[in-house]
Amino acid sequence: MNTLLLFRHSDAENSRGRDADRQLTLRGREKIQLIAGHAKEIESKIDIILSSPLIRARQTSEIISGVYGIDPKKIVELDELAEGFPSEFIRLLKEYSGKNIVCVGHMPSIVYLATGLTSGSNFPIGFSFFTGQFIVLDFKGKYLPQRGVIKYIYKEEAF
Repeated sequence: MNTLLLFRHSDAENSRGRDADRQLTLRGREKIQLIAGHAKEIESKIDIILSSPLIRARQTSEIISGVYGIDPKKIVELDELAEGFPSEFIRLLKEYSGKNIVCVGHMPSIVYLATGLTSGSNFPIGFSFFTGQFIVLDFKGKYLPQRGVIKYIYKEEAF
């Protein structure tokens, strides 16, 4: 069984310049620390973290890596998680079959990704990730479109 955790980055600064430069707020850092601890209770073993290269996603990934005991230098940044092309990312995801993965991205692409990996009837209509939210998908075999089964949806906004 392969497991994929899809996270939206945590709370970030309001935009004062380039969107790509927005950093996590103190609240965002504290929030993702708690939420990542909860994620670890749901899925205790993660092999790799894939992240959007945008600063707020990278910072979220680094905090998650600390909770899971993964060297932050091993986080893999993928433009496909920032640019909103889930079909391209799903193709790349196949390379990581056999590993439990955390992916950190943005709205709305993270919802498109979740929808593409699960069957249409399996994914809640109108679902929108709040900052720091995650879902857990299980796959039998390779990471393939519409093969993911929702194991868990984090629904509580702790802050």
